[in-house]
Amino acid sequence: MIVIRSGDMRPIVIATMLMLGFGFSAQSQESASTTEIRSALAREARVRVIVEMAMPEIEAARNLERPSASGTTEETTGLKIERNRAAVAATAVEMKGNLARTDIAMEQDFANLPMFTTTVDAEKFERLIRTAGVKQIFLDKPLARHGMKPEWPLPSVMLEKVPVKSSGEATSATPDELDVKAEKAARTAAINAATADDPAKALLSTTVTYINADKAWSRGFTGRGQSVAVLDDGVERNHDMFFGKIVAEACYSTIGRSDDVPLCPSGATSSTAVGSATNCSAGANVCAHGSHVAGIAVGNDTIGSTTLRGVAYEANLVPVQVFTLVNNQADCDNAAPCLLAYSSAILSGLNYVIGQVGSQKIAAVNLSLGGDPVSGNCDTDVRKTAIDTLRGLGVLTTIAAGNDGKIGQITAPACISTAVAVSSTVIAVPDTGVNQAATVDVLAPGVLVRSANLNNTYISRSGSSMSAPHAAGAIAILKSAKPNATASEIESALKNGGISTTLSTWTWSTPRLDLNKSLDLLGAAGTVFGVAMPGIFGSKNSEGTSYLRFFNADSTAATMTVQIYDDVTGNKVGTWTKSVRGLSSPQFSMATIEAESSPPISSPASSSQYYSLFIDAPFVGFAQHVLWSPQTSILSNVSGCDNGLSDSGRFINNTHTTLISGYTSFLVVHNTANSDGKPSFDVRDARDGSEIGTFTTASNIKAHTSALIKVSDVLQTLGKQPDSSQYHLNMIMSQTGFTGFAQHWVQNDASGIITNLTPKCDI
Repeated sequence: MIVIRSGDMRPIVIATMLMLGFGFSAQSQESASTTEIRSALAREARVRVIVEMAMPEIEAARNLERPSASGTTEETTGLKIERNRAAVAATAVEMKGNLARTDIAMEQDFANLPMFTTTVDAEKFERLIRTAGVKQIFLDKPLARHGMKPEWPLPSVMLEKVPVKSSGEATSATPDELDVKAEKAARTAAINAATADDPAKALLSTTVTYINADKAWSRGFTGRGQSVAVLDDGVERNHDMFFGKIVAEACYSTIGRSDDVPLCPSGATSSTAVGSATNCSAGANVCAHGSHVAGIAVGNDTIGSTTLRGVAYEANLVPVQVFTLVNNQADCDNAAPCLLAYSSAILSGLNYVIGQVGSQKIAAVNLSLGGDPVSGNCDTDVRKTAIDTLRGLGVLTTIAAGNDGKIGQITAPACISTAVAVSSTVIAVPDTGVNQAATVDVLAPGVLVRSANLNNTYISRSGSSMSAPHAAGAIAILKSAKPNATASEIESALKNGGISTTLSTWTWSTPRLDLNKSLDLLGAAGTVFGVAMPGIFGSKNSEGTSYLRFFNADSTAATMTVQIYDDVTGNKVGTWTKSVRGLSSPQFSMATIEAESSPPISSPASSSQYYSLFIDAPFVGFAQHVLWSPQTSILSNVSGCDNGLSDSGRFINNTHTTLISGYTSFLVVHNTANSDGKPSFDVRDARDGSEIGTFTTASNIKAHTSALIKVSDVLQTLGKQPDSSQYHLNMIMSQTGFTGFAQHWVQNDASGIITNLTPKCDI
């Protein structure tokens, strides 16, 4: 367990607050953090601090997530991140103005967080706390890791003995007197389970079965399409458990003192290049703890008939290294050198993950680190805003509760109310050797968990650091089962699906993870997953012809699964799978879907046949249902879904450029900024996502006004002509240089009827 020792941009800011729900109150001038900084300045002439800037407070917007069953959905994750970034930038500009006369500089900023670092002496600090726009100030202090407490020694059959001091995990606990028999029996069973298989490669599967992850796998949910970010001391890239899994990585290694040694490649203090979080040759057991934690969450290794699988074994990994090699004896408790993580490095890591959420489909962030045990919540913690921002993007942060053996207390930042605090069990019995409190959200296995170690080996470790990644992997599985579930829905299923667990010394109970039951709760009976689209006309329905469009907003191809239910009988009649290329939105008639279904739906029940479709896709995107009426020659958008309709103003899919005369297709573009501007679009062939070109309007769109653009003019400008009656364009509005949104309208020239084809369902 890693432990802590102790134009006018305001409209953009307001809009972002509505989405991300930042609600701030003024900082007490004599808060605990202020007192800590004053104490530090009494010992040292200058200290580095982290400043959190105030953002507009909108109490009604604290809920960050879009509705799951009805109502209007919010923007795509990418657009949401960009709008938040614009709000942070606007706040920073205002703050720089406030600091202009104070001789205080912003030394390091965070693009996705309203924070910056600066170095102050006592006089500058007094100026800083009186500066307008300052919400809170924190000392940028180094964070330490506990050593391991030797107890319950492992049998000699194990290849590696758990070291007395290593990556920070307690190997055992002093059992509560009233629960000695149960805990000792559970520990004995854990030891036996950890050593019963091939000693060269003991199965992690022993502990994942304690949370019923194997049952989730048997139902087809393995975390595929999702990623878990692990902020730790790095991972061993060449370990078999991580082969092909690392999709992005970063390193942030703050230098707080002159003799600190950064751990990023080539001695850098930050890096996002390949190899950034896998610089494991720096000494001091670097990568040992992070590799073990990451293996529990997403590891996957098979040798012969022996498998070693983490919870979400088909999920990807985003490792972020946040530690520094420190040589100061006082900082290391007279045990230098040691690994410490500065608060600014952890914030940099969280800031990086926020920026990666959309592109890497991050389901959970794991922090197996913490601080001194506290009672209750700690919502003034420096990491709270970052954790809330991630939650607003649909990402939960799992944090280890600590290994101090405290009853009624857990460590910071696990005590942040919006995080998922995780503590340890010995199989099914709460582990009294770690921290347990009513503020713990879930319990997961944490004793003798076998996972990755350095040099492509394996080792068993214990502690709440091992419990937290079990929960992170569980979240990735739940997210893979229902990609559009909100963070609150995932957390609710995680906790309410758990088995109520208590001890005789507790005045509370804590749910113990049961992933199979959580899947049931999330899936509303556990039988059907995916976005529900009702009222799809069967191919023999004489009233109209249904066309389904599926837009993959990612850059790579992925396969979606569509379950088809008969609206008359309620029976499932088939399953249709289809690979959708990146940035494409192919269109399919229901007749095609019926024919390609498994089994094929060869004889729809009647001429008034209707279906309900359940679309489960590993990519972020949209589904749309359009209906052609042969009697009226009208094309209608009849999209409907259980998670509400998206009116995304950036991704405009399937804009019509057909050869059919009498139907004119328009883009309606609105400029929301206070100044004139030209929108720019990335234009692609909807059928396969291939790039056609970039289109920019010839003239400005005036502030707060709209413009109509013929889609046929866009194609002509780019030197293209439609080659089929179903030649559609996907148009993606650039997020830079223009602030606004677009819609897609189609006009029936004969009747004058205009149909808005913009709304669609998020998938």
